[in-house]
Amino acid sequence: KAAAQTIFAFLRAQGYDVDLDQVEAMFSFIYEHYARYYEFCEERLKECQENGYLRTAIMKRIRWLGFFPEPTVVYNFSVQSMIADLMNLRLIALRPRLPKSARIVFQGHDSALVETDAGQDARLTNELIQELWDEPILVPTSGRTMVMPIDRHEGDRLSDF
Repeated sequence: KAAAQTIFAFLRAQGYDVDLDQVEAMFSFIYEHYARYYEFCEERLKECQENGYLRTAIMKRIRWLGFFPEPTVVYNFSVQSMIADLMNLRLIALRPRLPKSARIVFQGHDSALVETDAGQDARLTNELIQELWDEPILVPTSGRTMVMPIDRHEGDRLSDF
């Protein structure tokens, strides 16, 4: 109920002509069609309240969130930490395969910056990155596989992106 009221107030402030019943109907639709996601979130919240921490899905790293965590932090953690684990593993696999002129100079959350010489080395680097990111990922919580999309950019300087 509180989430619907918050979204309703936001939409109205943005000038949208909606009423609270419409927003509540939208939330009901979402909760109904994504029920397993919300069950998973509640399971993770209970786990954290019992242990004080959660583990990442792939690398099993521990993050202490305390016995009274904010639910939104717990809900976001599972997705964000899985992406971080994936980025770490893929960059570790990428590094020894890169051309000599290429180097990973930055990683932040779900982004990385790889510098390399233009021409053949840049093409090879681009192909290696795409090849690694095209590998399917096993989602440990569901047993399903997925391919993580990637958004690559090339330029002479970071400000080109």
